[in-house]
Amino acid sequence: MSIIPALALSIISASGWTYAQWRSTSPAAAPLSRSDLDRQSAAANKLLQATPPPVGRSETWTNPATGRSGNITLLDTSQGRRGPCRRLQFEVTGREDATSYVFKLCQVSGGQWKIME
Repeated sequence: MSIIPALALSIISASGWTYAQWRSTSPAAAPLSRSDLDRQSAAANKLLQATPPPVGRSETWTNPATGRSGNITLLDTSQGRRGPCRRLQFEVTGREDATSYVFKLCQVSGGQWKIME
């Protein structure tokens, strides 16, 4: 089972995103469980909410129940039209696979983070 390229959308809870956004960009059988997503979200939110933004810092997460773990690194920051933006690299390792993706997220009204590219 491979890991899907929509990892950043798991930045759900503290950012005000919805689980539906994550699922809407995923294949029908997403391999990450809700508990994986919650752990990944908590790690990513530490980087998104930090002031000043800790460029180069990484946060890790692990889920012993599923055997999945990951590392999220803040690569750089910029200013978007509506607010701050962050480029994050998401690495996820499963029992049989590993993958890495980079997403640019920008803060929009209400303090929510949205994937821009």
